[in-house]
Amino acid sequence: MRKVGAICLSAFLTTSVFAQVTVNVKQQTIKQALRTIEKATDYRFFYSNQLPDLDKKVTFEVNNQSIEATMSKLLSGTGLVYEKKEDNQIYLGIKESKSGQKENKKITGTIVDDNGEPVIGANVSIKGSTVGTITDIDGNFSLDAMSGATLLISYIGYETQEITVSNQSVYNIKLSEDTQALDEVVVVGYGTQKKINLTGAVATVTPEDIQSRPITNVTQALQGVTPGLNITSSSKFGGEVGSPMDMNIRGVGSLTEGSGKPYVLVDGVPMELDLVNPNDIENISILKDASSAAIYGARAAYGVILVTTKSGSKDEKFTISYNANFGWKTPTMLQKTVNSLDFVTAMNDACDNAGVTHLYTDEMVELVKKNIASGNRMDGVIPDRSNPTQWGQNGDTYANTDWTDVYFKNWAFQNSHDVSITGRTGKSSYYAGLGYMKQEGQLNFFDENYRRYNVTVNNSTKLTPWLTFKLNSKFARSDRDLPVGYSGYDRTVNYHMIARAYPTLPVRNPNGGFMESNSVVQILQEGGSEKQETTTAYITPSFEINVLDGLKVNGDFTYNYVGYNRDTHFAKVYVQDVKPTESHYHHANNFNQIEEEQRTDTYTTGNLYANYQKAFGKHSLDALVGGQLEYFKRKGLKGSKRDLITDNVPSIGTATGLTNLSDEISEWSTVGSFVRLNYSFDDRYMFSFNGRYDGSSRFREGKRFGFFPSFSAAYNMHREKYWEPIAPIVNTFKLRASYGTLGNQEVPNYLFYETIPIKTNLEYIINGARPIYTQTPDLVSWDLTWEESRTLNIGADMSFLDNRLSATVEWYSRETVNMFGPSEALPAVLGKEAPKKNNASLRTNGFELTLNWKHRVNKDFSYSITGTLADAQTEVTKYNNPTGIISDKTYFKGQKLGDIWGYVTDGFFTSEEDVKKSPDQSAIHAKWNPGDMKYIDLNKDGKIDWGDNTINNPGDKKVLGNNTPRFLYGLMFAGQYKDFDFSVFFQGVGKRDVFIGSTTYFGFQGNKYFDNVHEHNMDYWREDNKDAFFARPYSTGEVSKNQQVQSRFIQNGAYLRLKNLQLGYTLPSELLQGVGIDKLRFYFSGENLLTFTKLMDGVDPEGTSGAWGDAKSYPLSLVCSFGVNLTF
Repeated sequence: MRKVGAICLSAFLTTSVFAQVTVNVKQQTIKQALRTIEKATDYRFFYSNQLPDLDKKVTFEVNNQSIEATMSKLLSGTGLVYEKKEDNQIYLGIKESKSGQKENKKITGTIVDDNGEPVIGANVSIKGSTVGTITDIDGNFSLDAMSGATLLISYIGYETQEITVSNQSVYNIKLSEDTQALDEVVVVGYGTQKKINLTGAVATVTPEDIQSRPITNVTQALQGVTPGLNITSSSKFGGEVGSPMDMNIRGVGSLTEGSGKPYVLVDGVPMELDLVNPNDIENISILKDASSAAIYGARAAYGVILVTTKSGSKDEKFTISYNANFGWKTPTMLQKTVNSLDFVTAMNDACDNAGVTHLYTDEMVELVKKNIASGNRMDGVIPDRSNPTQWGQNGDTYANTDWTDVYFKNWAFQNSHDVSITGRTGKSSYYAGLGYMKQEGQLNFFDENYRRYNVTVNNSTKLTPWLTFKLNSKFARSDRDLPVGYSGYDRTVNYHMIARAYPTLPVRNPNGGFMESNSVVQILQEGGSEKQETTTAYITPSFEINVLDGLKVNGDFTYNYVGYNRDTHFAKVYVQDVKPTESHYHHANNFNQIEEEQRTDTYTTGNLYANYQKAFGKHSLDALVGGQLEYFKRKGLKGSKRDLITDNVPSIGTATGLTNLSDEISEWSTVGSFVRLNYSFDDRYMFSFNGRYDGSSRFREGKRFGFFPSFSAAYNMHREKYWEPIAPIVNTFKLRASYGTLGNQEVPNYLFYETIPIKTNLEYIINGARPIYTQTPDLVSWDLTWEESRTLNIGADMSFLDNRLSATVEWYSRETVNMFGPSEALPAVLGKEAPKKNNASLRTNGFELTLNWKHRVNKDFSYSITGTLADAQTEVTKYNNPTGIISDKTYFKGQKLGDIWGYVTDGFFTSEEDVKKSPDQSAIHAKWNPGDMKYIDLNKDGKIDWGDNTINNPGDKKVLGNNTPRFLYGLMFAGQYKDFDFSVFFQGVGKRDVFIGSTTYFGFQGNKYFDNVHEHNMDYWREDNKDAFFARPYSTGEVSKNQQVQSRFIQNGAYLRLKNLQLGYTLPSELLQGVGIDKLRFYFSGENLLTFTKLMDGVDPEGTSGAWGDAKSYPLSLVCSFGVNLTF
């Protein structure tokens, strides 16, 4: 059957399906007459060229008559009949015989696309049966069907058609492209590209993947959603409100300081991802390999994240949307200490083992018991026995305090509100969004807050048929209220102190004042605060000129401003003495100080590029050429001053102590030109070339410029004839490969300048003063130049079972060469360190897998399942460490990043005789006892030591595991039943080894005033517990001999987490009619609801690090929230 005339109608065409017909036909064949009617109306005719009487000439005229009257005149005296279907489709056929019987007959035909090209591998089946076939290389098909049966014609990327079998036996069918499939576009560098034609490794994230979740930033929402994008909580700040998360694409990219992070662009402008309002997002693309990222050049060596925000509506409908979310959060996990009786027992045992006086006297132990029996109603502290005017500390306390309950709230509140308007007026479309989010912190005794404000305005105006002007602007501000740190350190020390708070210490003394020892409660409440403000704003005017058919010229300019302010006030803290009227300074916060920091960043960039797209026959060409300029400048000032006159007015002006001032002025610029050439033949063979020529001011003249090319190709195998036998099962199969090089300029500024340090306070007094002086300049390398990332990527995209199941698999190998590394050592008499050189290399190998199943069971129920899996390992392939020293401060060739070196444990010493007979462990400690750790003599030299601590002689150490997260996976279930929707998202790590060497794991750290004991620490060796897990404890530094990095204490850091659960209900539209509401949806959403891990109790698998020791950081949050989506 053949389709006559165009099938694509304008979206604005409003002619009624019951429109009357006015035509004047003179001596035209029926074929010609059909075309005449099509031109004058919305009707489209379908028929076979084999039908009789099509060449019969007819003459007739109709004036404002119905289609039925028109067809009666047209077909009068012929053997043809017609049938009118929906959407103004009319089918011609042969009149049935008098018997009217329907017989099974052979149906043949050809299926072509809008360009008349055959569609290979299209599915042709009889609706409601298992009978079906596919088209051959010429688009032909053949099958047996009964007259009146319905043919289903489908192919990926095209709209499915249903055709009723009439008396004809030959059908010519034209399939129209499905704009939601074949024309699904992916945002890539400086434009978009059809997904079917992609040759690089690009992943996309839609708004549905991240919206309606109780997250406070976009980075959180991306965790686990796409393979290869690795996101973890901050290694320093953990889950603190407003803290940025750590992120990389495909593992560690570089060892150079400041390198290895992905390049984040929001509507083409560099911007912190955490400042983006999730509700403004239209699309996110992750460019993973060199081929896809090469167009961005100097800043894209380790992947690119492209965020596209919403733009104006395509129609003139004015829409208002409001989204609100109200959530309550609580820590996912907290480390619980034992009760005070178990604590004093364990601490005194540790003192016995160390041969020192008990920390808790028998009198204090009895008080502990009595206090527990009273329900913790006693004072919990006695006056200090060495200074009775003050309350006692540590061994003078006997309360029973659960410090996790004291320090952390049960529930903290967060909420967000977003309003947006979108529409179109004449030739202009617009989008405007306002966002507000507030998140409370988990800490008691301090009002932690994080607030973010967003304004987005995007506008596009078609000034002329050939000129379009756009103006994008964004404003974002974040405010954070944070506590100061204990004893003048930054606030991360607080979580170190919380981990060491004794359970015997009461929160308050008998007079109601806060306790001083090992407590930061008073520091949180009275010790001051830190306020941070970050403001970013940018404006981007741009234009697009349609020069010729297929040729467009684009240009844009961006001005971006980022302002940062920090005010930190350390206040004096007074501790109440035994006499309520007396007090003294807190031993840690016995000073006051004000610190102020202001910094402004200005960034400008301009792009000018031309894009030419042309399709001719089976060939398609897409060429892009352009250039970019960037300029960045930072100017900052930081000052501090002690001895404030009053803490009520903290400012530099009210302080009387010494003033410390420093400033920062830096700038850099880049210039680049780029080219991209894509060629496709028959959507079967695709080739792409990208090239970028970049120059950076961060390198000296002669080393500033580099050319970085990439190549990629793809092959749609399913379009070949040999694919026909398996096409009904494997519907599509595309192979991809790419290789390319990218330069990295994200290195420190001014490395090629011989800077002269200026110092103050010379040790000698000259003319009554200590003058300013200088030192010899640092050594520099004149040959420092680009670090390069070279990536080979091989991938495949597949779909199965009528495209319900799809799969994408990637394998890649990335080599980073010319990294900054140490030079050969220079003689110490020189007095200066050797400069950096481009002499180090890394290699990362990995794979990624995505599987997706989607199925519409019936009109009421549909569901989808998506699974992702990714893995990567990084190895050092070159590093200047000629002796192969093993250290966390250097690297060596062959080292796998994340390797954990340590001893292999052989249980405990069982007796003094066992100690004497075992290999000598005196290199670790001089004295060993029953219950201490025994290590295996791996090199059989009769002693346990670390040899030269080199790769060639590591002594008795070996690689025990690796702490790099491996086999990162995600699993999403989503579905919809009528007006209900649901989604369940699991995320986790399949393999990871963890060694936690801090108080949080071992409890005893060799300082009886700062140790702590958790429930698992009670399983320590003693005469009545020789099958214990932990060795005998010590209250002195001797304990370290049992806490060496060793196989016994390597933990399994793998985990499975219910990352998100969401249930929603959308009110039926008939209920909303008449009240002006288009959509109203309510939902419940939960984040981090369940976690399955084998780590020690209280340690979150995403929170095993910390600035002051392993697993000593701000806890992550479990969030439960309710929300509403409202559209007018």
